[in-house]
Amino acid sequence: MADSLLPDDIVEAANHVAATLAPATDADWSVPAGRLDWDVRTTVLHSASAVTYYSGHLASQTTTWLPLILDMAIDATNEQVLRLLPATARMLAIVAAGSPGTARAYHEGGMADVSGFLAMAVDEVIVHGADAAAGLGLAYDPPEPLARKVLDRLFPWAPRDTPTWLTLLWSNGRASLPGQPDRPQNWGWQCAPLDEWDGEIRVFRRPPVSFELDTETNSWRGVR
Repeated sequence: MADSLLPDDIVEAANHVAATLAPATDADWSVPAGRLDWDVRTTVLHSASAVTYYSGHLASQTTTWLPLILDMAIDATNEQVLRLLPATARMLAIVAAGSPGTARAYHEGGMADVSGFLAMAVDEVIVHGADAAAGLGLAYDPPEPLARKVLDRLFPWAPRDTPTWLTLLWSNGRASLPGQPDRPQNWGWQCAPLDEWDGEIRVFRRPPVSFELDTETNSWRGVR
């Protein structure tokens, strides 16, 4: 069974990435972020935006998509953009800590619970942190325990006898893994509780507009 993610985990992840990128805030952040089409600045903003998105959905326990995104053209310095990571991480940590254990909310991949939102946020932050660090030529050493928690919570189909960080990168479509086919661009994750996983490898398809609870089966059904 996966270790539950804690509110402090997203704060740790954001602080780690912020500390890694801080020495390069005077660098050119318009360079590509590793193998992504995005530049470094857009990638960091995306991470902070994703955490904001998760915070709003979890806080409201909405069953419907909410257009909660940061302005990618925000007029701010690189240093100010980087500060968004720990700021938004603390926001999600507070929301998660104050949410009941039964809380569920909309995500394109399913009705996520508290641990699902925390895991997705940590994944967004540490994986995109690696993208940004690669673009800036910085060494990057992600916290192994966080990577393992995310892998176990979001990617139950991933092998467990391979290096944790490499396996997480493979799960996110960032790397090849010996003996495994590369993940498609529309790779997905199990953000709903693990006990609801049907054994299939997740991929993102056209997302539902909302979810409805089937009271007979006590399961959530996507509505398009």
